[in-house]
Amino acid sequence: MSNKIKLESGMYEEAKLKGIPFGVWLEGHRAEKGLEPTPYHGLSNYERLALKASMAAQGKQVPMDAYELTLAEYGIKAFGQFTDRVEKFFQLSDTAVLFPEFVDRTIHAAAIRTSLVSQLVRNIVVVQGFEYRKLYLNDTEGERQLSKAGIGGAAPRTKISISGVTTTINKFWREFRFKYEEVYMTPLNAYAFVLKRVGDQIGVDQTDDLILTLLNGDGNSNGLQSGLSIDVTTSGTITKLDFIKFCSVLEQPYRIDRYVGLKADMQKVWDMLSDMNNPPSQWAATSIPMPAGYEWNRSSVLSGNILLGVDSERAGQYVTSDTAQMTETEKLIRTQEVSTVVTEWGSFNVVDNNGIGAIDIVP
Repeated sequence: MSNKIKLESGMYEEAKLKGIPFGVWLEGHRAEKGLEPTPYHGLSNYERLALKASMAAQGKQVPMDAYELTLAEYGIKAFGQFTDRVEKFFQLSDTAVLFPEFVDRTIHAAAIRTSLVSQLVRNIVVVQGFEYRKLYLNDTEGERQLSKAGIGGAAPRTKISISGVTTTINKFWREFRFKYEEVYMTPLNAYAFVLKRVGDQIGVDQTDDLILTLLNGDGNSNGLQSGLSIDVTTSGTITKLDFIKFCSVLEQPYRIDRYVGLKADMQKVWDMLSDMNNPPSQWAATSIPMPAGYEWNRSSVLSGNILLGVDSERAGQYVTSDTAQMTETEKLIRTQEVSTVVTEWGSFNVVDNNGIGAIDIVP
């Protein structure tokens, strides 16, 4: 008895109606057909990639997911150093169904690899549709505190509000073209190289958007607060004391656990840390967690010479469709070209700007 599942183009529409990517839908579909679920059954694309990365980092064998198993069942080698050509997908109507997912996951994985989104934001929300209104607490610290009351006393009330500004999920997209013959005769790993370049750029664009949102807010006047931005003692130089002040600029329970800066500014931080005999051990004496730093050498986004720090669990939120979508593939008959338009949807919200801080190295 064959373990192959019947593939039909309508499966993408089924996945779309459920609001999930095709690869996620395929995990559940295989299980419904009586095939053994993979370890990724029920996970989003982000969660699947994170689990695979975790297992690889631990030296464990990484099991194939539902899509990879389906490729193997149909004899298609799509990943690795030696691959089939693009035309292999189109030799059967069944296998042609698998091609958009190949484009999707290749671009999506590259975007995640390049982007700093998963490092700077832990709060990731997968939604259906193209608009989103976030919840927020419109309160002060005093209003959040529990209060003592006698029996029968009224409880203090904190209102949870819906954002007054609707967040439109941004569309990151790109069209690219190949000659018809070149596409179908091209090895899949060569085709994937081009797709990864598209994904890399999506990752750059998304990170730029995230940083600008943290600095300026998401339309609700909730970006970096001036009171949480400090200056170094001596312009152009960052000392250990400056860095400690930066890492502790937020009020409890907030803490800067991630920060980002231009290359020249990060080099100053690295130089300062290199003067310590044992940075992790010496830093532990401060009782302040050592934040992870990331270089993002984009002066058009990080204007000035600031290190931008965030509480990655509390400050921001990423709202996404969880996938890249190959929304259109068409053959331009007269020019014998294939046009492919790839789209990824995602936007950022500031949930609590008390979790955003900064230090200006050249005030």
